Amino acid sequence: MPPAPTLSNHARRRMQQRGISRSMLDAVLTYGAEVRRDSTSTTVALRRETVRELRHILPQDRQKVDKLARVAAVVAKPGPLIITVMLRKKPPRVRALHVRGIHHAR
Repeated sequence: MPPAPTLSNHARRRMQQRGISRSMLDAVLTYGAEVRRDSTSTTVALRRETVRELRHILPQDRQKVDKLARVAAVVAKPGPLIITVMLRKKPPRVRALHVRGIHHAR
């Protein structure tokens, strides 16, 4: 199992400012998809398919799932160090380098 990412001071401040809990960040890091930003970092966020599945599994927590769907983290390589955490307007529509967690049957 890879080491848990370290939070930068900047990421901690952004989480506090944006109301993102550590458990929300952990869920994104566990079930999110990595998208390469450049040679030194990746963005990790939940894919739309994962969000749909979470809404189905947790219908009573729709607002929490909707907020979780907007959380993304920029992770430095190597490290791993979480550089920043942000709220996106909507989940990303990109092809992932690596998808973690929930697997979809097709």
